[in-house]
Amino acid sequence: MTWLNLDTWIISDTHFGHANIIKYCNRPENSDELIADNWNRAVGRNDHVLHLGDIGWHGKPIPKLSGKVHYIPGNHDSVKDRKLFDAMGWEKLGQIVVLSKDNLPHSYRYSKVVFSHYPLPHGTHSLNIHGHIHNNGYHESMPSEDKINVSIEVMDYKPKRLKDVLGI
Repeated sequence: MTWLNLDTWIISDTHFGHANIIKYCNRPENSDELIADNWNRAVGRNDHVLHLGDIGWHGKPIPKLSGKVHYIPGNHDSVKDRKLFDAMGWEKLGQIVVLSKDNLPHSYRYSKVVFSHYPLPHGTHSLNIHGHIHNNGYHESMPSEDKINVSIEVMDYKPKRLKDVLGI
């Protein structure tokens, strides 16, 4: 995956077309338009985006989004949704994607970065970047020091470059 690097855009849990997510996560009424506008202002046509799942809602239309999108399916990304994403030219990935130490700054404290939809159990010398929990926080059994939640609500409804997510 030569496209996965510190300049890759990261986003999760857009839930385009999901009316109830506004209530569940206290989103603004125009969250679909807000997310799409923020995405298209930031992401260039040739930029790569890693979406960590829960993109749309049961086959509802997805706004026109710039960039080359690669995604890890989320628990709400149905087969119907995946067919829509395929038709849009998006690349479906496995349940986890790993960025090795070779692609991180020498001084970075983790030996790898693991991307997933769900937060993963604590991993030795790895950082987990995930979505799924929205703005609901972590369960007590899942400490967050080796995890970064990139659900759209905690990212000001914008994709962010990996280097900014990592604070590099």
